[in-house]
Amino acid sequence: TMNSYPRQKKIFYALLLIAAATAALFETGVLPKGGLTAGYTMEVATIFLTFGLIFLAIKAYSIRMKQVKESDDETLTATCRRMMEIRLALLFVVIIMNIGLFYGTGGENMLYCALAGLMAYIYSYPGDKSTEQLREQ
Repeated sequence: TMNSYPRQKKIFYALLLIAAATAALFETGVLPKGGLTAGYTMEVATIFLTFGLIFLAIKAYSIRMKQVKESDDETLTATCRRMMEIRLALLFVVIIMNIGLFYGTGGENMLYCALAGLMAYIYSYPGDKSTEQLREQ
């Protein structure tokens, strides 16, 4: 049986739209640019936080799915949906945090971190998988 994830796909697009709208608000001047001073320590902390959250988002899904691999179809599907939502939320935090810091500080490293989060976010798009395919992961 194929599992469709309409709620998770709506969440995916809604969070992506919020991130794009945030960037657009900064670009149009509705939200003020600059004003924050980013020291070296803040940039390094942001880089570590970014890649830590990306790793956590991807790895937590895989670990949890291995734990419920032998469960019944309903439990497996529900766990998969919940873990997708958690992964999307963690990656959204990465994107929004770095967009805000990029526009607040002007530090290019924040932009690169936001792009890394965006790539992980797009890679995490909820696809349609059968329960057999979920068990094989």
